[in-house]
Amino acid sequence: MSEEELGSVVEKVKTAEVSDEYGPGNERWEMRPLSELMEPVLGKTPKRSEDEYWGGDIQWASAKDISQSETRHVYDTAENMTEAGKEAATPQSFLQVL
Repeated sequence: MSEEELGSVVEKVKTAEVSDEYGPGNERWEMRPLSELMEPVLGKTPKRSEDEYWGGDIQWASAKDISQSETRHVYDTAENMTEAGKEAATPQSFLQVL
């Protein structure tokens, strides 16, 4: 995916709204643009070719971890990173699967 395409995805996320189809009691949820609740930014996965980043004890969740979960909750991850990998990743990253 090109940088331009990624930028387009970020712009779509900024204007997206949380759907009311998720979770109990959702009829009480106020619909708000995500951009009012967070600042979407493109993340950065540490290079997989760098052995010093991978194989540690810090869990690294990916879209694959979520898609393979029956409940959409992730309790364990397929990959773990080292402290060096954590430092190479984008600070305060979170996973958003679209």
